[in-house]
Amino acid sequence: MDFLANFSNNNSFGLPVGGPAARLLSELTINQIDRLLHADGIKFVRFADDYHLFANSREEAYRSLIYLSDKLYSNQGLTLQKSKTRIMTSAEFRSTSPLAGKLSDEEAEEEGQAAAMSHKASELLQFSLRFDPYSPNAQEDYEHLRREVRRFDIVSLLKQELLKSRVHIALARKIVSAVRYLDERSKDDAVLSIVDNCDLLYPIISSVMLMLSQVFEELAADTRVEIAFKLSELIRDDSHVFRVDIHLAYAVRVLAHLPSSDNELLLQRIIVNASRRLYDAT
Repeated sequence: MDFLANFSNNNSFGLPVGGPAARLLSELTINQIDRLLHADGIKFVRFADDYHLFANSREEAYRSLIYLSDKLYSNQGLTLQKSKTRIMTSAEFRSTSPLAGKLSDEEAEEEGQAAAMSHKASELLQFSLRFDPYSPNAQEDYEHLRREVRRFDIVSLLKQELLKSRVHIALARKIVSAVRYLDERSKDDAVLSIVDNCDLLYPIISSVMLMLSQVFEELAADTRVEIAFKLSELIRDDSHVFRVDIHLAYAVRVLAHLPSSDNELLLQRIIVNASRRLYDAT
């Protein structure tokens, strides 16, 4: 227990691995987290260091995941492995489980749609969106890039991606980056769809907020008001999307483009809550 106390307080990079003793040490190390999850009413199963959390909604799933991540780091100095951490529908989970039975036709179709990628989407993944604003021919380069982007139906690709239960992260990030090169009407439609699906785009929400900051002044007035309203609503509702401080900071940068009394009150609330958390931590 003395060894584990020392091990758990040094922000290690993982659980002990090796022979049979390592399994016992792993169980002792992480048992506290199991009890915390039980106490919080989170349904889960664990094998060694692999956790499966179960939830009734995407929002609940993210809340539980954030809770697990926080407790692992604050108590054991452990972090979740980014490449293995994901939110799955029940159909996707069953399709990857060796204990699950055959998928229904509807579940198989959903899984097929989630895995499918159009030819245009594959092309877009290979397409470079790099633009140098300090180039001697910056304006010409920008117009050329806009013409090239028009070869892809960005709005349709976005809608297709948002129909999936889990977005293709690289493709979604490329689509979001391409939005800034769309014409005015398409740009408005795209950003509204993106803001309506912040929860689905949670894995790339920082890229989404950066894009919104870049194009905000180019949007129609009613679109800007609607974006500000929806972001403010998510923050006030304590959505998992903005529970991570860096995500919240990016959202505040977007709201700063539209000064209003409501936004000022929201900013005051954010600062007060942050001060309370800092006070509690000290």
